[in-house]
Amino acid sequence: PLDRALAMLYQPELTRENEHDEVALDRAQRTLTRMVRNARIDIGIAGTVDPVAAIERAGSMLGQLVKREPPKDSAVEDAENEHAMSLRERSVEIQIDGDSPQMVLGVRGSRLNDLERLRATILATMVLSDRARALGIERGISGTQLDAQVVLSEALGNRWALILRVRGDDLTGGETVLSEAAVSLVAEGIGVKELEAVKAELDASIARYFDRASYWSTRLSTLGQQGRSVDDLWTIRAGYADVSASDASTALREAIGTNDRFRIILSPSGQR
Repeated sequence: PLDRALAMLYQPELTRENEHDEVALDRAQRTLTRMVRNARIDIGIAGTVDPVAAIERAGSMLGQLVKREPPKDSAVEDAENEHAMSLRERSVEIQIDGDSPQMVLGVRGSRLNDLERLRATILATMVLSDRARALGIERGISGTQLDAQVVLSEALGNRWALILRVRGDDLTGGETVLSEAAVSLVAEGIGVKELEAVKAELDASIARYFDRASYWSTRLSTLGQQGRSVDDLWTIRAGYADVSASDASTALREAIGTNDRFRIILSPSGQR
């Protein structure tokens, strides 16, 4: 639902029918990619064929099936549209399955190739999530989930977005708590101790993935499509470790202060 909503906000040139086709095509491509990379595939060879050459050709074909071009950098197009969108907040409401309404407040960030800024922003949002949840408990908001995170979506092109999400019946109260937590964090800055706490949490999460062969086979096969190098992958833990409290504070201030904002309401079917 979030990808669909972002597509409606950032790809307005698509009709609803075309948008549906694009989403369906993308999901089909992703499914095929998972099948080719993770499923067991048996290749049968019959007749007077060189088995080694046939297997190499089959492997090459399967590799071509999942090949996807890296996201294009549309800096010029974004620059042309930036001023027109800077004076208003993009908003959309869509229906979802389930019985709990959600609100997503977000800002579109910088380019994905700026890894230092992206990593600093990710750590900052983890701190923001912790502060918002603590403030929510202090305010007595029960049954409402609050979190902040950085998300990626093809609808955003070669960019990331920082989102503040509220789930539950008290969307207004949750929005107030998240906004207050963000404002206080921007004003006070991120402390060294709270940054080190989320660094340790993230490092432990990365360690669990690094111990899985499936993680490496998948990531190494997609690096080129994402515009990354092997070095970017090997140094990921060091990259997060090098982020200072000042870096994280600056990244959060710059993200929160951008004019490229959006609001998404996810309404359960039948409650609209």
